[in-house]
Order: sequence, then C-alpha cells, then structure tokens
Amino acid sequence: MNRKSTLADIMNIVLDGFVIADDQGIIRAVNKNILTMFGYELRELIGLRVKELMPEPYYSKHDQYLKNSLNGKSKNEFMTLKDLSGKRKDGRIFPINICMNQLKMDDDIMFAATIRDMTAEKNHEKIMKDYIKVLKNSNQELDDFAHIASHDLKEPLRGLSNHSLFLKEDYESVLDADGIKKIDRMIYLCKQMEKLISDLFYFSKIRNQKLAIKEVDLNEIIENIKSMIENTLIEKNVKIFIPQKLPHIICDGLRITEVFRNLIVNAIKYNDKKEKHITIGIVDSELRNKRDPFIFYVKDNGIGILEEYYSDIFRIFKRLNNESDELKGTGVGLTFVKKIIERHSGEIWLKSEFGQGTTFYFTIGEHILYEKT
Repeated sequence: MNRKSTLADIMNIVLDGFVIADDQGIIRAVNKNILTMFGYELRELIGLRVKELMPEPYYSKHDQYLKNSLNGKSKNEFMTLKDLSGKRKDGRIFPINICMNQLKMDDDIMFAATIRDMTAEKNHEKIMKDYIKVLKNSNQELDDFAHIASHDLKEPLRGLSNHSLFLKEDYESVLDADGIKKIDRMIYLCKQMEKLISDLFYFSKIRNQKLAIKEVDLNEIIENIKSMIENTLIEKNVKIFIPQKLPHIICDGLRITEVFRNLIVNAIKYNDKKEKHITIGIVDSELRNKRDPFIFYVKDNGIGILEEYYSDIFRIFKRLNNESDELKGTGVGLTFVKKIIERHSGEIWLKSEFGQGTTFYFTIGEHILYEKT
C-alpha cells in the first residue's frame, strides 16, 4: 500500500472534516467529510486556498495568521479554535470549531486541521437557551403571582371570612342548623384558601432565598421538633426512635428543620396504628465512605403509599387521601421538603408497603462535610 492511499484512508477514518494545506494556505488533501460539509467536489477543493472556505472577517485575517504561524509568532503549534464560521460553496455561513497543527512532510511545512460542523450543537444550544428563558419567565410569573396573591388576595379573603363570622354571630338565632353549617363551611374554605396562598408564597421564597449555611447538630434539631409537637406526640401515642447519634452537618438549619418537621408530622398524620412509631437514622453509617453524603431516613408504621403514587406526592397541592377538615392540609409539605433538599444538592425518594408504613430517604449532597466527634 503506497503512502498516498494510506494517508487518504487515515483521513477518511476521521469523523470530522479533515484538511491538509501547505505553507501558502493552499489545500493539498481533504477527506470525504469536508466535501459533504462545504458542498464541493474533490477537484474543486484541491488547489483552492483555505481562506475561500471562510467568511469575513476570517477571510481577511487568514494570510496574516498564516504568516505569524510560519514566523513562530503563534502561541502554540497545536491550537483549538472555537466559535468560528465556515462558508459553503453556495455561500451559506455555518458555525465551526477547528483543531489545527503544524507539521513537516518531506521538509515541507504543512498545516493539518480537523473541522467540526457545529450547526446541530448550536441549534441545540439555542433551543436550551430559549427553554431556559421561557422557564425563567415562567418562574418570574409564578413569583409575581405569589407576591400579588399574598398581598392582594388575602385581604378580601379575610374580609369574606370575617363577614361570614359576623353573619353567624348576628343571625345565629334565626338560622337553622343547615344555614349555620354552610356559614361554617364558608369560613373554613376561606381559611384554606388563605393557607394555599401563604404556601404558594413560601414555595416561591424557597426557590429564591439564599441558604444560611452553617454547622448544625441534627440531634438538637430533632429534640427541638419533639418539644414543639410534644402535646401531639402524647395525644397520638407517638414514639420517636433514633437508633444512633446523628451527625453535625453543614446546611441551612431552619430549612432542614422544616424537612424533618414535615416528614415527622406526615408520619403522625397518616398513621392508623394505636401506637405510632417513627424511626430517624442514617443508612449504613458505619460502612459509608467519609467522602459520601449521608443517607438519612424517616420511617413510620403508618398507612403506606401505593407505588403508583410515589412521584405524585411531591407535586405541589397534590393530596392522595380523602381527609377530614380537621386533618386536611394544602398538599405542599412534601413539595417544600423536595425543594429544600434539592437546594442542598441532595435528592429524596421513598419505599413503602401499603398498610404497613413508609420510609423516606434523602441526602443533603455537597453540604454534608463532617461528623462531630
């Protein structure tokens, strides 16, 4: 096999376009991908100056760049040039990246370059930028709506609730039981709507507020939560178990408190057992590589969740149970939990056995730095 055929075979193996030009910038060899890329026949390209494949301003700058390279003034013999433009035979301009090297062939100085058509990548980049722009606008609209709702909708809701209460107080003697029931229902719905608005505004704040990162003792956090809900723990016959001491971590203490509080409250709320058990711990803490984040869990012996609903429970305002008015929330607690954990570069998932209980697992990603000894 002769040298010329070997060179051609090697050039055609290259997935990008491949060009060899001499010290005058005249094309001496190309691969098949260059022909497809620029729309030329082989006989048209051989002997053509490389700069003919470039639009302005690259066309005018090419000769000086070539001279600098030959005089040793270019910074590197091997160069990667990004965000350039190529010109097809029909005059169409398209984005390219070039990797170029200077080499010697039989005492002649030559330039070898691979040329990549970046059209698909640029189109994808534009689509992503457009998508991000739409997403940012959508998020801004959500923030604006939450702000307006929290300020402009709460007042009329409070007015409606108060007037319903006044109506009940002033006319209770002339209203029958059904009328009183309807007024009570109206007051309740107003309060629920006000909660929804507050939760929507809080969700907007979670996404935007900077985390207050500092060292936090998780044992202290759990004890504080137990103190806050002490009456509920007694009334509902709830036992909280912590098999081993929890670590000190670096996180936003208030936000992580919200995570544990929501998970504990849900474990109590959705539990039909006479004695309710909640276990809080770390998965395989003794086997964990010190560089790996902890995997925390909150386990209960409650009603459980069917697997088909695993993803639904993290959706905002989504509830899976037909709850009484006394129990019914706004359906945002686990949405808050997921968003807070994601803000901490972590993730959350669950395993559940319907009728037996649920275990929520989560990490707090890169912000978990060390254990306190």
